[in-house]
Amino acid sequence: MASAPISPPLPVLKPDSVFTDTHWQVLFALLDAIIPSVVSGPPSKGNNISITEDEFHNLHESLQQSMKCPPSLEKFRAYMSERPSDNAEFVENVKHQKSLLLGVVLTMPRTRLGSLISTWYLTPLVEQPLQIKEAILKSWQQSWFSLWPILARTFVFLAKTCWSQSNQLLHELSGYTRYREDYQSGPTVDFNFVDAAALDQPIIDTDIVIIGSGCGGGVCAKVLSEAGHRVLVVDKGHYYPPNYLPMPIEGLEYLFQGGGAIASVDGSTYTVTADCWGGGGTVNWSASFQTPDIIRQDWAVNEGLEFFSSPDFQDCLDRVCDFMGVSRSGIRHNYANRTLLGGAGKLGWKAEAVSQNTRGAEHNCGSRCGLGCSAAQKQGPAVSWLPAAGRAGARFMEGLDVEKVLFDDANGIKKATGIVGKWISREGVQQPVTVKAKRVIVSAGAINTPLTLLRSGLKNPNVGDNLHLHPTGNLVGVFDEDIRGWEGEIITSMVSEFENLDGKGYGTRLETCNMLPHYALFGLPWHSALQFKMDALKLRQTACFMSLARDRTAGRVSPGPDGYPTITYSPCKSDRSHLVAGMVALAKLSYIQGATELFALLPGVPSFKCITPTEERNLEDTDLVAWIKKLENADLKPSSAVYGSAHQMGTCRMSTSERAGVVDQNGKVWGAEGLYVADASVFPSASGTNPMITVMAIADHIARGIAAAL
Repeated sequence: MASAPISPPLPVLKPDSVFTDTHWQVLFALLDAIIPSVVSGPPSKGNNISITEDEFHNLHESLQQSMKCPPSLEKFRAYMSERPSDNAEFVENVKHQKSLLLGVVLTMPRTRLGSLISTWYLTPLVEQPLQIKEAILKSWQQSWFSLWPILARTFVFLAKTCWSQSNQLLHELSGYTRYREDYQSGPTVDFNFVDAAALDQPIIDTDIVIIGSGCGGGVCAKVLSEAGHRVLVVDKGHYYPPNYLPMPIEGLEYLFQGGGAIASVDGSTYTVTADCWGGGGTVNWSASFQTPDIIRQDWAVNEGLEFFSSPDFQDCLDRVCDFMGVSRSGIRHNYANRTLLGGAGKLGWKAEAVSQNTRGAEHNCGSRCGLGCSAAQKQGPAVSWLPAAGRAGARFMEGLDVEKVLFDDANGIKKATGIVGKWISREGVQQPVTVKAKRVIVSAGAINTPLTLLRSGLKNPNVGDNLHLHPTGNLVGVFDEDIRGWEGEIITSMVSEFENLDGKGYGTRLETCNMLPHYALFGLPWHSALQFKMDALKLRQTACFMSLARDRTAGRVSPGPDGYPTITYSPCKSDRSHLVAGMVALAKLSYIQGATELFALLPGVPSFKCITPTEERNLEDTDLVAWIKKLENADLKPSSAVYGSAHQMGTCRMSTSERAGVVDQNGKVWGAEGLYVADASVFPSASGTNPMITVMAIADHIARGIAAAL
């Protein structure tokens, strides 16, 4: 067992024909204004914020008064003076996360005329002092013209994310380390991957080919191989064993599509989707919820899909949970989860401990498990389902980017006969590959499965529609404790009091968040440069919570000009109101539990400093009521708010007819024989809870149906 994870080779930046030196100059000038260098001294027109020595000491003194482990004056001075663009790791992170949209717009502020149009200043932006750049960003946030708020959100997201990932002094002052001091890695699985370069002919024959190795594909592989069928599982991603995990931040491209997140077209919603061997089960947070009864009834009664209310579906749910050893034993709640349960108890709200897919073991990876489970205790596909499939004879191929499904249209019947794609080794060797199969199962996730079907020539207009994302609103609480919130399990508690706000199964659940610095600081609002840099130092005393809405909003995923996913999604008014209700509840809960300061990721809402002693607090306290009124009145419109998402569902929805969806109750694609979908894209609507167990249960049902018919 390794005492530290192995670092994989860094991803190589692809040649860039869009961004010029001018674009980079403008971009980094803006990012440096969001998280600036702050120094003491006379006013400066340079690329920093200058404050007096007295002001500097007052800032430091405020930390001495409010923090359990405050930085020394020397460390504080070094932290404040650091400029993001001077950090090579920060620069590299930004270049890996750039958006094509930015390249067009960043040309404007570089010229005098363009600067006048975009900033109302004639002087080009890069020549402006930092305070003016900051003022320009604030004006963009409030602009009536939709492009500028989108860009302001994008720049702030880039700055916060890449800075918190790369700033080693922030990590040191927060007590954060990339891996645990007692690091030990779990066992590596030998998948004996097919090497396409070694094949005499790049053609593989099998009974069933499964596109995707995640929660749907993994379950299908086990069920079908154990039924005696020849199974080949292919995935664009590569396998990184436990001794490579947690993945270093600079390797996020190895785990996540887009290097960490994909923004919606309007810039309101940042979606995290896995792009690795094992799919979402490699990077999710172990929370194992069975499909809620109200959702099962909705799908059975309102959608006409009677299977979901049947004992057979319950058997599927129980079977997948039993295989992974899903239970509540072994849970040790960390500070945030204790806060959630304790506050709910005081307020009389429904709450519960959350089962984990860890076979009852105590799971101590902490938030780092969101970058892959080094202990291999989380029983995701790469640890449990796929190895079991391999023992039953399944074969595996990593690095295969599937172009399309192949069909035989003889006799006027469209029948899937296999797939074609491009295999890319870790070293960059490429080889076209064709797989011939009797059945094709697409399990590439709700973002990529519809794109695969569209590339394959399917004309059903429902493909890609009905996208649900479970948008989240973040509430950050600072407490008078040295929390180090990234330690301990991520989600072991949940408040369900508000999950049915409309009486029809739509509402919000309250859960804890991943506390890796770039996740936690995503939830910390940026109102000004100095404010954010100071507040970020409170990370080690912070607990982050989320209001997770079951969304009525139905967005769309479609291919962009280069084939990359384009997400069109804007939370509707009712979803936004449910998110706010959840954030208000989290504020009340955190207040009762002793928070010293509260932050809401809402535009225009300042932080709330909780000065009333904890033992004297109640929900009628005047200052709390006034601040909550600001929450309730906040502008949550997509043009100004920011949402997160880690759940994608519904883009190949299950239905009783081709007119209403993409697949039938057995997962078979309407109008195509031998072609199935088995992942979260088949959900008729949002599941209202973390979807892993629902995905697996549906995949179990679909795979058993295929096995019986072959």
